[in-house]
Order: sequence, then structure tokens, then C-alpha cells
Amino acid sequence: HHEQEQLPPLPTSKVVDNSLTIGMSILYDAVPNPAQTHTRIDVDLAVDDASNSRLVIRNVMGMAVQEYVLSEGRQSVQVNLMNLPAGVYTYTLVNNGKIIRVKRLVVLK
Repeated sequence: HHEQEQLPPLPTSKVVDNSLTIGMSILYDAVPNPAQTHTRIDVDLAVDDASNSRLVIRNVMGMAVQEYVLSEGRQSVQVNLMNLPAGVYTYTLVNNGKIIRVKRLVVLK
């Protein structure tokens, strides 16, 4: 008979950069935007969303042109825009096929 380990209760909220991070994933603005060659997109991925999350870059036709697998916690995704034509793109935080958040990215040449 093993004694079950008592885990401390989870905090109901934890504030980092004035953003709620427990139970809520955050997609930050791309920097720079508009961008020419590269941009950085920060993502804060909640534990609940960490199992199957991706950052998807789509063109104006809605086709995925780049995809990045994400892990739990705060991370910076370096996006290479060299092969993308100028135009308006969206970057989407997707978890288990469900869209969590969408933002716009402008690529200049």
C-alpha cells in the first residue's frame, strides 16, 4: 500500500508581464511587424494547451506556408520570411486542431 503523494494546490492565477498564464495561452505580437527577412513571435503556452500546439503561418489564400511545433511555457519562435512573397499573412496558435488566437503579419520586400 503506497501512500499517495500530496501535491500542493495549483495557484489560481499567476501574473507574468500582466498576463494571466495559468490555463490561458497567449500569442504575442510579432516583432518586427511589418517585417522583411525575419520576425520573432513569442508564445506563452498554458499547460493544458501544451500537448499538441502549433504556430501556423498562412498566406492570404489561407494556405499554411510555415508551421512550428510548440512546447509548454514561454518561447520565442524565430520566423524566416526570406522565401515568402510580400503580402499580408496570418499567424495562428492552434491547439488540437482548434484555433486559439489569430494575428496579422505584414511581409515587405
